[in-house]
Amino acid sequence: MLQKHFINRWASAAVLLLLVACNSTQNLAHRAAAGDAEAQFAYACYLLDARPAPPDAPCTAAHLLKQATLAGHRNAPALLGIFYATGKVWPQNFVLARRYLTIASDRDHSKAQLMLALLYAKGLGTPKNPPKAVEHIRYAAMLGSPRAALLMFFCFYDGYGVPRSLPLALGWLENAATFGSPEAQSLLLLSLNNPKFSKEADFLRKKLDFFPQKR
Repeated sequence: MLQKHFINRWASAAVLLLLVACNSTQNLAHRAAAGDAEAQFAYACYLLDARPAPPDAPCTAAHLLKQATLAGHRNAPALLGIFYATGKVWPQNFVLARRYLTIASDRDHSKAQLMLALLYAKGLGTPKNPPKAVEHIRYAAMLGSPRAALLMFFCFYDGYGVPRSLPLALGWLENAATFGSPEAQSLLLLSLNNPKFSKEADFLRKKLDFFPQKR
């Protein structure tokens, strides 16, 4: 589900726009072979989303995404990182996942920041490091990610990777609501002392599936 969401949210638009500009997938492939980073990204996504997919689609897509990454494309390393982390297209490799997610994070990619945070939170390919996870969550939140701001609420609410602080937690909850998180908006309707607040927060924490579950 994660990799389909990733492709559908970014790649479909890129593919459609460039297909219109190129008139055909063949022309798009020619532009990709000529070194056009946008075409490389779009054609790689087309190959990964094609049904039926060409037999060499995963290998070709990986090559195109790596070329686009070297050319400075913002989304290409994020897509590589997520696919290496999930193992949905290529064999799972957390070392490569962290490498490409770090490149994408350095290019201010909020979804890459969150996936990188998840690797540190779960200890995937690296020792668990809650403060490092929070660092990447905070970067994503500062880029305007509603999910990241909601996660920052829980970091301060639970004292995960940072000292527990209810005022800071509520500040991040307000940010998440401002960024458009319906869950944050619902929580803000409840008083912190309302027993329903804790119950709703526990439900949301489980739904996010990011933090260790409270016992």
